[in-house]
Amino acid sequence: MVARDGDSLGIYVPSFADGVPNRLGDAPLKSERTTLIRNGQEIGASDSLGIQTFAVPPDEATYQLTKVTKRAGNWTKLSPEISSQWTFRSKRTPDGVDTALPLLNVRYSPQLDERNRAPQGRFEFPVTVQTAFKAPVRPIVDLQLSASFDDGKTWQTVPVRRTGASGWKASLDQPSGFVTLRAQARDAAGNRVDQTITRAYEVK
Repeated sequence: MVARDGDSLGIYVPSFADGVPNRLGDAPLKSERTTLIRNGQEIGASDSLGIQTFAVPPDEATYQLTKVTKRAGNWTKLSPEISSQWTFRSKRTPDGVDTALPLLNVRYSPQLDERNRAPQGRFEFPVTVQTAFKAPVRPIVDLQLSASFDDGKTWQTVPVRRTGASGWKASLDQPSGFVTLRAQARDAAGNRVDQTITRAYEVK
């Protein structure tokens, strides 16, 4: 959750979940870098793995929040790095009240086996764009999805078909190996998320 209390902005955005909406997951982390930019200028950065708090000016401005998370160890080949950047506008909120900010989240729901593997060839899966818990919800106006089969060296556009107000169906032809996913989503108020999950799942 990212929330503002007066002129203080608190950030707690775990990068991993277990697939159940609004339920957090856990994973040992090697590093996590959080950077906050206001109107194009950096106002703070942190390597803390917990909650980060930044003092921010009261006037309304455009913010970019970037978080790069790297997994520790080699106990899994999947999701070694997740990079997310959120763009949103914010101004002073009432003191003593945590006001949730409208960060967007892209959720993938592929049908995988017990080892998080998908079959080769044509593969379809649902994609949902969510607004942060307790934040104002605006219509989602755009979703673009890309896939890489060489850990981000090259990319190809993934066709997406809208299935509802916040849902899409993605379709791609995938070879054996790993699939890295990159998404850009935007709502009607201009809030945006750009996210890359390296090795999101394996193709057998």
